[in-house]
Amino acid sequence: MKKKLCALAVTMAVLLASLTVWGNSGQLTAAAKTTENLDSTLNYGQFLGTEGLQGVYDAKTPRTADELEVKWKKQTGSGWNDVPGAPLVVGNYVYCYSSQYLHKYDLETGEELASAQVFGESTNQFMINLCYGDGKIFVPVKTNNMNDGTGVTKGHIRVFDAETLEQLYITDDAVGAGDMQTPVMYHDGYVVTGGYGANASYVCYSTSDDDPTRSDEVKKALWSIQSEDRAQSFSWNGAAFAGDYVYFADKGRSPGPASIYAVNYKTGELAQKLALPEKYMCNSTLVYNDKNNRLYVPANNSDGGASIRSYEINADGTLNADEQSVKEWKSGTKGGGTQSTPVIYNDRLYIGGGGGTMGSSEPFHVVDANTMQTIYTIDELNTKGSAALSTAYATEENGNQVYIYMVPYKADTVWIISDREGQTEPVYETVQIGSNYCSQTIAIAPNGSLVWYQDDKNLYVCGNVNDTTITGEDVNAQIARQADPAGFGYYNKVEIARIHERYDALSDTEKAKVTEYDKLLEIDKVLALDGKNAAERLNSGIAALPETVTLADKEMVQTLRGIYDKLSEDEKETIVGLDKLEAAEAAIAALETAQEIEALTADIAALPAADKLTSADAGQVKKLMAQYEALKEEDQAKVANSAVLLAASKRIAAIEKQMADAGQLIQDTLAGKEITLDSMESIKAVDDALNGLAESDLALITGIEQYLSPAKVDLVNLLIQRLGGMKITKDNAAEAEALIADITYLYGGVLEADLKYVKDYDKVAEAQAQLETLKQEHEKPEGGTDSDGKAEQPSTGEAFPVAVVWTFLTAGIAGSTLLLKRRRA
Repeated sequence: MKKKLCALAVTMAVLLASLTVWGNSGQLTAAAKTTENLDSTLNYGQFLGTEGLQGVYDAKTPRTADELEVKWKKQTGSGWNDVPGAPLVVGNYVYCYSSQYLHKYDLETGEELASAQVFGESTNQFMINLCYGDGKIFVPVKTNNMNDGTGVTKGHIRVFDAETLEQLYITDDAVGAGDMQTPVMYHDGYVVTGGYGANASYVCYSTSDDDPTRSDEVKKALWSIQSEDRAQSFSWNGAAFAGDYVYFADKGRSPGPASIYAVNYKTGELAQKLALPEKYMCNSTLVYNDKNNRLYVPANNSDGGASIRSYEINADGTLNADEQSVKEWKSGTKGGGTQSTPVIYNDRLYIGGGGGTMGSSEPFHVVDANTMQTIYTIDELNTKGSAALSTAYATEENGNQVYIYMVPYKADTVWIISDREGQTEPVYETVQIGSNYCSQTIAIAPNGSLVWYQDDKNLYVCGNVNDTTITGEDVNAQIARQADPAGFGYYNKVEIARIHERYDALSDTEKAKVTEYDKLLEIDKVLALDGKNAAERLNSGIAALPETVTLADKEMVQTLRGIYDKLSEDEKETIVGLDKLEAAEAAIAALETAQEIEALTADIAALPAADKLTSADAGQVKKLMAQYEALKEEDQAKVANSAVLLAASKRIAAIEKQMADAGQLIQDTLAGKEITLDSMESIKAVDDALNGLAESDLALITGIEQYLSPAKVDLVNLLIQRLGGMKITKDNAAEAEALIADITYLYGGVLEADLKYVKDYDKVAEAQAQLETLKQEHEKPEGGTDSDGKAEQPSTGEAFPVAVVWTFLTAGIAGSTLLLKRRRA
């Protein structure tokens, strides 16, 4: 009965929809806090927010550190079982899981409005992503300890009414055992997710509440697909939807590869299973870009860095895996990799790394979403999260400037990154907020607030100190920067729907300021075209293509191709001049390739000479090699300085091998070994193996600090002890000199931090002084001069071979080392 009353309340809320207004602060007013307003394009309803425009919002976020302030934060507990899950922002509410409960907070005040029990006893579950859809909150749950009589024991989803947090039903446990780290993703009345654990599956459920009279109803999976990676299955592997198909990847058991699945989400029919290249593993959500009809697949590649592969989607839902169609970006970062998901806007792709101390030093990258070439990188930003981007301030005049928000893995700051068309260098500032670590992505609320949690068990809501009301001027600017409807530019349906939603919330006075409203209505007509009308528009567009196509025509060509791909086979038969469109596409591709070759040639020219390269250059060299190898053979021949790149690649490979071999030699010969006078040969062998490496490369070989430098200290002390016990005479002068040479040689290789452990080093100077005195005594004339004026030799005793002694005294390090070796032999 309670659920039926709730359904009635929802119906009444729909009747009140016309009363929805926005307050002066940009927040939904109390009258608008009804369920129908939860179904809004302004929501952050699942991982990366609104499907179709993931990670992109239109709210007035803080643009600078001075504009950002903490509105409120909520301490959710104290132990690891109390770490909150990734929050949602739906309407004027914030939802998050923490401390065994689902919580609902007021976005403006932080007041807790409702809660619902998820576990019966304390359970460690974090890094989960809630999902909103159809008025419901979907909570992934790793195990059932509620004693609810459902028979569900393993991973499942608990489903709650978004208004009341009353439980509506739970799903079966077809997902399997283990954590639920893969986001639950909603699409058109369905949700999908995957399990992380042995023999886990990817599953799909309809979202309908089939029996409103029961809260313990068990919803059966419509379909499930088990990964062949039986050990780890799915981890952070969120899905993308396009047409009738859902796309997701499994993690891929090391050393890989991971696989991509294309599944009819309504029937569960597997249309394609496509393996990534060898040793590629995927810990990320896939993204579909409607503008160019491509699926973007982030992965960790065989070189140990981050990679994104871009696949064109065929009409039958399969991915075009043809070598000439697939495009790939590689970061080239040594020790890199990513768990981030690409956010794509205005032909730019924003991708984070793996972050901090857990597996990856990958930086943040901005990449051309079409050519898959790096635009710029922010080396200092290491994050496991994905970008949150605001278009609120973008205009034609400022180059469609956007603001991107990231939290690094070592989370004591928030990064505000500014980016615009044509920008090739990073512009950013940071704000000190929070503590501890963070693996999360920021959610952007309709009022411009930034919402996220950190491992310090706090849920943070940071807002703009300025007024964030969306005005008529703001809506006007959003419309003005859209392409001219008379042309053939691209429109994102979600973005246009948001503009309508913002316009509808304006007062009549503010609406009067929207002078571009007629343009918005014309855009609606373009988006509404289908069937015969779309075919007619396509024919007119093809006819309007210039004879000589330039890169400025790329968006038009993309739009025309998008129209064609959505036509039925019969409608495609009515298209005139398809060959002209295909020729234009080929021309655009050729121009982009020429642009890539020009940029690649310039980047190669900027590399250091081969003999000046260090391992720090490895990322850049590998990235350029990946770009070079991605070119067709005939295009590779156009890279005039390719020989320089190939030589650089060979040198980097040699440096990395030398570093690895030297590190292994240190481990094999010095780790855990007692240092004696006989260790000199092992130490010298290691030094020989390190010879030629730059100081910066030596600093990266941990065995030098751990074993080599301490070994040299120990041997120096042993040699000094032996030297200090000698009274130097002509009979042992050569041995003393050899000892001094070896001590000096070893001492020069001791790290500065270890010098304090060397004992009695002043004895070396004392021994050198004795040798100098001995030399002077034997050079001093003792018997006057002979007839030629030469000093006479002593009349008694054996003559000392001064020349031979002096040879010993001035011998080089290598010579003295050999003497010592011979003596020890």
